[in-house]
Amino acid sequence: GLVTSTRGAHGGYSLAKPAEEITLDSVVEALEGQIAPMECFHESPEGKVLCSHESDGDRACATKLLWTRVQSGVTKALAGTMMPRFPAQAHLLLARIAVEAGDAGAAEAEFKQVIALQKNTQSWVDLAAFYETHHRKAEAVAAVKVGLALDRTHGPAIVDAASVLIAAHAEPELAEKCLRLYLGSKAKTDEAPAFKVYVQLSRLLAARGLSAEAGAQMQAAAVLAPVFTRGSRQWQGL
Repeated sequence: GLVTSTRGAHGGYSLAKPAEEITLDSVVEALEGQIAPMECFHESPEGKVLCSHESDGDRACATKLLWTRVQSGVTKALAGTMMPRFPAQAHLLLARIAVEAGDAGAAEAEFKQVIALQKNTQSWVDLAAFYETHHRKAEAVAAVKVGLALDRTHGPAIVDAASVLIAAHAEPELAEKCLRLYLGSKAKTDEAPAFKVYVQLSRLLAARGLSAEAGAQMQAAAVLAPVFTRGSRQWQGL
């Protein structure tokens, strides 16, 4: 989320992350919903634009390519608006557009532009995630390690780093360290809910054969999210 709330007499709302890390497209999506020219458009977890009719066989939409280009044009216009004041966020948006277009070279260049401007953990982890999805395991791990060397707050970026390592089936001990550092930090946010991180850590430990410790982490998750039960679909889907 873009904002976080604090209860009490002195409570209120504040930004969930530094203002310079909030992109214009995320504000538009938070206020208006997904940036899509047609209601049948939706995004996959990887950020790919999908058409709800794609599974209909012969009834698949013949104009998807056209509307995808319209969507890309709108998103590029947002990036252009951002560029003068928020160049790093604009380059990140352009990187995502390039990923969607299948232009890996342009995407990598844009991710590196973000790193040159921000020089922070999240920018390196974003590049690492790009490498992992393109099956460039060694480069993904290297990028994660550079990003972690810059980490000072142990915030959500190191959870993303752990996710990249887990997806790459690499450095499980380092992934575990990242998750534990986040859970023990004061930088936890709704962007990476603690109970989900406990579940992630539990699964990582279980995969390493540490069943007792995995069970303890799952119990910790259950304490934070009592509405979820192990037998529920919601829990299994985490």
